Amino acid sequence: PIVELRGYLSACGLKGRLYAYLDFDGPTGTSRDALAEGMLALAAEQHALAPGQPIIEASTGAFAAALTLASRTAGHPIVIARNGLAGARALAESKAAENGWYYMNWLANDNNPEYHRRVTGPAIAKAIAREGRSLVDSVVVSVGSAGTITGVGETLKAWTNDVRMVA
Repeated sequence: PIVELRGYLSACGLKGRLYAYLDFDGPTGTSRDALAEGMLALAAEQHALAPGQPIIEASTGAFAAALTLASRTAGHPIVIARNGLAGARALAESKAAENGWYYMNWLANDNNPEYHRRVTGPAIAKAIAREGRSLVDSVVVSVGSAGTITGVGETLKAWTNDVRMVA
């Protein structure tokens, strides 16, 4: 889901072409739906997450909602730890160790950028190629996690000669 933002460029007096990647068609209406499902699939692929294994995450907001739906759909009980970010992370880590749960740890999990390398980056490159473009000059990401900019940037850089990361 890529759209060109011609009106924005014109209104700002900018030249060139600007595209937006719109990924909000999942059950929570956010870009986190596909990420949560993808990270669960990667964890299962790596045998880090067993069928029916409980999941714990130190998160709130859109990712917590998306992970809750994705994990329940995939047959995994889920616990969302809340106690301020540092406290929630410590609680999630200790409960995972005590109970044999899978701690997603989405902000520090390598599966976050890996998902974007496999899915988001290629989707953007494919959509831009359909527009007759092969070179991406800049990538601007509204960063919810570094996984997006890392995964997308690495993917696009592999297919182009010059990608400048702007955050």
